[in-house]
Amino acid sequence: MKQEEKLAKLFKILSVGTRIRILNLIKERALCVNALSQALKITPAAVSQ
Repeated sequence: MKQEEKLAKLFKILSVGTRIRILNLIKERALCVNALSQALKITPAAVSQ
């Protein structure tokens, strides 16, 4: 995979606001799916996407 394709894939992943919020939470400390879902007020299934 070319560098441009890798970057495009990364930017697509980060385009979802919930994923950025998850990254902000886990950069401070490790959290399980249930803790993330409670903090973000979303279902555990939504966290796992």
